[in-house]
Amino acid sequence: MQINNYDLYLRLFITIVLCLSGFVIPKNKILFFIQSCWLITITCFNTMSGDWLGNQQYYDTVDLTNSTNYSNFFFNLIITLCKKYNLSYTEFNGLFAFIASLIILIVIRKYSNNPNIVLSLWYIFPFIDNIIQKRAYYGLSFTILAVMLLLYNKHSLKVLFYYIVLILLAAQIHEMYLYYLTLPVFIFMKDNLKKYFIILMMILEILFKSKFIELLNNTPISSKSTYFLGGVGNITNKGIITIIIWQMLQFLIILYVGNRFKDKRLMYLNLWSLTLMPLYFFGAVFTRIYRVVLFANDVKISNLIRRDKFYVKQECVLFTYTLVMIISFILFDLNGTGGIENMVFQVFENNYLLSL
Repeated sequence: MQINNYDLYLRLFITIVLCLSGFVIPKNKILFFIQSCWLITITCFNTMSGDWLGNQQYYDTVDLTNSTNYSNFFFNLIITLCKKYNLSYTEFNGLFAFIASLIILIVIRKYSNNPNIVLSLWYIFPFIDNIIQKRAYYGLSFTILAVMLLLYNKHSLKVLFYYIVLILLAAQIHEMYLYYLTLPVFIFMKDNLKKYFIILMMILEILFKSKFIELLNNTPISSKSTYFLGGVGNITNKGIITIIIWQMLQFLIILYVGNRFKDKRLMYLNLWSLTLMPLYFFGAVFTRIYRVVLFANDVKISNLIRRDKFYVKQECVLFTYTLVMIISFILFDLNGTGGIENMVFQVFENNYLLSL
């Protein structure tokens, strides 16, 4: 659905204003509510984006009676039930995107002292990508909840049980989240063994490259967004170097934050995320797995800020981290295959609610 330039630029302007406002007014509940409503509006009422046709094809063709694939059985069962009650893919996506967004917003409110900053960082990146990569977004919400429970609660069998259940639930939507089953193993092991775990994971990823690609590629054929960095099996040397530098910049920021503000668990999470790097040699799409780590980093960075007092070091950390998020937006969104037209404008142009 094409709209005039005025409506498009107005929607972009509202997004930018809400994004900037969160940095200035980090705790205001009214602003958080407005930010949340806009995020839900753009995300849940989207009617066309880069991966739309592939995801719609998946929805339309799911048939449990003839399926031999049980890896997404419960997700496919829900799709089947929704189709039984004549829900269109637009309605199905709106429902699941709303549930995913609501979970993420609740987690932000629970774990961040400055929730508006977290939403502002999220608006910069990966807001657009989450709207485009719909199945990944549904599963992302459950994985975020699982990881935050693991990071911010006392370790116990109960927490571990909830974590595993949530990860398995996320994996029913998208198998790539099974990778997070390795995180508790890494966190609970002794510090002197962690480096060997990272090395072992990297070796296994190289040896079982085809299995990892199959795991991530369990999406409709036409649903892949191919970045300038390259798709699965088609990544350039420039792309590999760019992604590694991109993640290492964030790692160094969190290393500083973790050491200075005594947050070992967040450091462990980011240290564990280094195991993803061999996968980037196979394709830029593997960066989707990292977004949960990115969310946890957003929350921690936001918690450093106090608006009643000005602390130079904390503000410099936030400024530097925000720059990295802007770079992320430029790399993954503005430089997508179709450029800003297909990666960004299409998301804001095609919205059922705003087009009424």
